[in-house]
Amino acid sequence: MPAPRADTPLTPDQVKQATDALTSERDRLNTQIQANGQPGTTASVPVAVQQKPPSSTQPAAAQAGATQTAGADPKP
Repeated sequence: MPAPRADTPLTPDQVKQATDALTSERDRLNTQIQANGQPGTTASVPVAVQQKPPSSTQPAAAQAGATQTAGADPKP
């Protein structure tokens, strides 16, 4: 049997405060990344990149006529 915990669990108010702090930090970092010109979301990706490739039995590299580099596995 493990020893009793020395710390008590967080109260609901402490959980909300920690959640709000994490959300605020996430939003601040996302804003900072977008201000630096780095993509932060898929909204900045062109629509052509977001679309699914046509379904086929051949890998995408074979469809485009690209060569496969040594040791690289094709992705299905």
